[in-house]
Amino acid sequence: MRGASPGRPTENDGRRSACPSSRTLTFGDVTVAPGTYTLWVQHTRNGTFLIVNKQTGQWGTQYDEKQDLGRVTAKSEKLPAPVEQLTLKLVPGGKGGTLVIEWADTRVSFPFMVH
Repeated sequence: MRGASPGRPTENDGRRSACPSSRTLTFGDVTVAPGTYTLWVQHTRNGTFLIVNKQTGQWGTQYDEKQDLGRVTAKSEKLPAPVEQLTLKLVPGGKGGTLVIEWADTRVSFPFMVH
C-alpha cells in the first residue's frame, strides 16, 4: 500500500474509511456487532492483518490500538500481474463473503459471515 510502513497499521491510502453494518459480522474469531468501525490493514514480515477498530472519524494516520475490537490474519497471495491502484472488493458467498484487498502484486482476503 502506498505510504505503508512495515508493521504500522494503515488505512486505504491514508484516508479514513468508516465501515458501517446493520448486521453482526464474524471475521475469523472476531465478532463485530452492528455499528460503524474503521478497518485498518497491518502488513508485517509475520503476515497481513485486518484490524477492526472502534474509533471512527479520525484522520488516516491517527491509529489508537486501545480501540481495537480485534485482528484477523489474512490469506495472502502474489498476483500474476500488478494492479495499478488499491482495490477493495466484497465478494458474496454462502452466508457471508470475502473482503478482498489488492495492491501492487499482492492480494489479501478475509472471509466473513453475516448473522
